[in-house]
Formats: sequence, structure tokens, C-alpha cells
Amino acid sequence: MRAIRKSRLVEVAEGQPAQGDFPACLVANENYHHFRVVLARTDPATERLILTAAQLDALKCHAGDRVRLVRLCAEEKTA
Repeated sequence: MRAIRKSRLVEVAEGQPAQGDFPACLVANENYHHFRVVLARTDPATERLILTAAQLDALKCHAGDRVRLVRLCAEEKTA
């Protein structure tokens, strides 16, 4: 539920993603009948997500499409 509530729509572009110590994020297409999701290390606050051709193909997306992006958080534990 958190992932749905916290996710944002961002535009994708094809290229080489920036290298760095970015958190793991879920990236999902918006196609209800052909839903796809990939795990990517990226800045969760970005407005324009750079994905490789292989990632775009896995998502069945093209440059200029919009995808859902959300940071993957570690499970919270309560005592």
C-alpha cells in the first residue's frame, strides 16, 4: 500500500543511468493489462528517469513515456 501511495509519475529517457550510491527503487509501467516492474538504483526525487534500452524493453516502454517510481524501503519493525 505504501508503494502505491508514495509513487510518482515521471518521464523516462533512454541512456546510461548515472552512477552513484542511489537507493533501490521500483519502476513500473502504467499498462494495466501488461504490467511490468523493474528494480533500479536511482534518485527517487528525479523528474526525468534515465533507463537503459534493456530496462525500457523490460517495462515495454519508450522514451517519453511516463512510469511510476517509488523508493524501495526496508521493512519497518515494531516491538
